[in-house]
Amino acid sequence: MKHLILMRHAKAQPFDYSITSDYLRSLTKSGIEDAKKVGKMFFENNLIPDLILASGAARTSETADLVAKECNYAGKILLRKDIFNAIIIPEILTILKQQPDSANFILFIGHNPLISETATKLIVENHYLSFGTANAVYIALNIDKWSEVELRKGNFKQIFMP
Repeated sequence: MKHLILMRHAKAQPFDYSITSDYLRSLTKSGIEDAKKVGKMFFENNLIPDLILASGAARTSETADLVAKECNYAGKILLRKDIFNAIIIPEILTILKQQPDSANFILFIGHNPLISETATKLIVENHYLSFGTANAVYIALNIDKWSEVELRKGNFKQIFMP
């Protein structure tokens, strides 16, 4: 069995084309606090990932750094631009399928609506999962290797909201 937490990045600065690109938006003060809260929740529930994957966007990498610190994650955070650019669920599945089987527990931090849609389609239960900022869902996947990840192979375990 593999374990996955899908998380949406924490609250970011408003988007303003005249000032910056969407990719460079950083977290707000409340976003920073929310990311820390969720990381602490992971720690309190003994949900320490073996691997953290995150979009390379500023708001997502900042979320990953804060969560990692609070949940006592000691590994490297893998920042991937393809997570930011992903627009369909199969792209997320492809990224997951490429991960090493030595990682039994992955924290995947990305963007909506794709994070909500992926979580909804991964679980066997017929729930629609809608993510606010810094929300996360823990899914137990009925697979032995990441290359086996498919839709409807997971069981909803827990949701986290700051």
